[in-house]
Amino acid sequence: MHTRQLWIAAIILLFLPCLSAADTTITYQGQLQDPNGPVTGTSGMEFRLFDSLADGAQVGNEVVLSAVPVTDGLFQAELDFGAVFDGSGLFLEVSVEGQALSPRQAIKSAPMAQFAMTPAGPEGPAGPEGASPFELVGDDAVYTQGNVGIGTDSPGAALDVVGSGEFGAVLNQASGSNSFVTGGSETLPNTADGTRSFVGGGRRNIASSRFSFVGGGSRNNASGSYSFVGGGFRNTASGQSSFVGGGNDNNANGEASYVAGGSNNSVNGDFNFAAGRNTDITGNGNFIWSDSLDVTTTIFGSPIELDNSFFVRSTGGVVFVTAVDEDIGHPLSGAVLEPGGSSWQAVSDRNAKMAIKQVDPAKVLESLMEMPISEYSYKSQKESIRHVGPMAQDFHPLFGLGEDELRVSAMNLSGIALAAIQGLNSKLDSLVNHVLDLEASNAELAGRLAVLEDENAELRQLAERNAELADRLAILEALLLDNRQVAEQAR
Repeated sequence: MHTRQLWIAAIILLFLPCLSAADTTITYQGQLQDPNGPVTGTSGMEFRLFDSLADGAQVGNEVVLSAVPVTDGLFQAELDFGAVFDGSGLFLEVSVEGQALSPRQAIKSAPMAQFAMTPAGPEGPAGPEGASPFELVGDDAVYTQGNVGIGTDSPGAALDVVGSGEFGAVLNQASGSNSFVTGGSETLPNTADGTRSFVGGGRRNIASSRFSFVGGGSRNNASGSYSFVGGGFRNTASGQSSFVGGGNDNNANGEASYVAGGSNNSVNGDFNFAAGRNTDITGNGNFIWSDSLDVTTTIFGSPIELDNSFFVRSTGGVVFVTAVDEDIGHPLSGAVLEPGGSSWQAVSDRNAKMAIKQVDPAKVLESLMEMPISEYSYKSQKESIRHVGPMAQDFHPLFGLGEDELRVSAMNLSGIALAAIQGLNSKLDSLVNHVLDLEASNAELAGRLAVLEDENAELRQLAERNAELADRLAILEALLLDNRQVAEQAR
């Protein structure tokens, strides 16, 4: 089988049960690895105590567990070797599936080695009158009514630790004043070199500034004062009071900046919030959410450089629900921005509405004609940015719509516009019918005019004929007159 390595994740847990004379069960936590990394599954394990690192005599009972659950290398076992802990150094040998792991684990470095308690009785010291039936064993031990101290001979609590502390991997470093490191890896240790800094576990994590905190994970760095990295991988909180919850490759570089988690998010300003994937923002006071797409979020191709803004990349759409049917959860009001869409769709389901009544489009149009429409600039924007629309103080007296007298909703404006269009269409229909009637009358008049024109033409022809006949008659009359004169001369 593969060679496996085993180490203790939190050795302090081994001895807490030993503070009770009635219970000899101890809790052992460890991490199991093979050449492929942390083990997941179940393993048969055997636990034995010896009085020396190599060879030596077995102390107490052996504990055999046939199927210990192991998840990502981590496991926990409840062990009872009997009442064998008397303050002397012991060594734990762990065998996995019949193979003894080497070296044995020295457990003399637990709190018991300095100020741990051991039962008093016929074989032990009685202590001063009225003292606790327990004795503190170790350098400068004192009676403390059950309190345990590390770095102090007058503990003020059940466990009182003064100074820096290191637990777990041999190479862990708690070099900052009152710093603390626990867990870790033999080859990739954790470091807490900031004043009152803390690293809870994992490997190669660094808490390098005062009051900085790394909970666990790997290669995380809390380098800002009062900074926090909860876990994950390659996360950095470098701003003062900055926060990274987890995930990987996240950076909170500004003061009081916050990266909830996700992957590859970078916040380079103060008082920002970021989450999701591939966000990169420069500026202050922003909220940014980016979905799972493996591309860096931009604003129409430009890097995000904003102040005091709310920015969301949500290619699967956005839904806001402001009320629901409490019986079935069906949305009663809200708005949806569909995937790929650029405008909001408001809930307009008939089933979500009540007190429905029809409007009179003609009256809406009449009221609309009374409403002033203005061009203006908002005081919050530059005067060069212009808008067109009604004032709420003019809109509400005419229509009485909406929640208050200082706001006008886009839905009400569109509804008024639609009703006005219907009113205009009704007027247009009336005008069209009137025009059709006029056209019919004009056609009738045109017919009558044509008849008159025909009659006029006939009369004109008769007048011309009469004029021609009159001319001929005049000629004849002249000839008759001439003939009469000739006849009279002939007589």
